Amino acid sequence: MKKHVIFLTLPALLLALLATLAIQGIAFAAPLQPQRALATCSSAPSFQNCDNVYPDADICPADAQPLVTANIVDSNRKVLGQVLVMYSNHCQSAWGKITSTVASRLVLDLDRNGAYFAGASTNTTGTSIRTVMAYAVFQAMRACGSINGYSACTA
Repeated sequence: MKKHVIFLTLPALLLALLATLAIQGIAFAAPLQPQRALATCSSAPSFQNCDNVYPDADICPADAQPLVTANIVDSNRKVLGQVLVMYSNHCQSAWGKITSTVASRLVLDLDRNGAYFAGASTNTTGTSIRTVMAYAVFQAMRACGSINGYSACTA
């Protein structure tokens, strides 16, 4: 008797599943309403459109230039790499970047107007990292980074 209950229950479950999918299919078949295109940082630079966006998610790196740089040196004054604040005129935004001459653990912070804005780090070893962007019109930007524990900050 128990075997019959299982066999009767399975078709009932399948029927319920098919009915649910059919009902949802009707809802999904409704015509989609046209949606307004979302503004991007490059098309409408602002705090809302540019803050916390990865530079590579937009065309911002295309015209980016280093705004300020600082060398990261070890105790023997050997340059290990640079910490930079990159700036895109087109996107009116900045981001922090470290380039390293040696594969190592990298840690990077970006400050806006003297307050922490964003950070990035490598879990293993790397030679370059970036932070997300910060809208930077009339904003004081600074990046601090470390390579193998040796640190520097841009002015």
